[in-house]
Amino acid sequence: LTQGGKQGNVAYGTLTTISESTYKFGMLYTGSDDGLIQRTDNGGGSWITVSNNLPQNLWVSRVITSKHNENRVYATLNGYRSDDFTPYVFVSDDKGSTWKNISNNIP
Repeated sequence: LTQGGKQGNVAYGTLTTISESTYKFGMLYTGSDDGLIQRTDNGGGSWITVSNNLPQNLWVSRVITSKHNENRVYATLNGYRSDDFTPYVFVSDDKGSTWKNISNNIP
């Protein structure tokens, strides 16, 4: 569920967040410190990467499924490893197939 093996002052390849859908049993999202967000629809039997349209090589600090919309998921990323303190906040309304940046006006 991670890319692993990257060089840097902090090891890569660690899951940093996990979120379970309140709508569908067995649907989980994970995020990792190497920028991957993965989704399973079958309790971990198989996983797909849903972070291809997001900025790459950032730490996934949080993934949260919506309690109000089965297809909605939120993700926050950070680039502290590269001294990038830009807020990265995204929402997807199609289970991670596409993402919209909602970081505007965040200080």
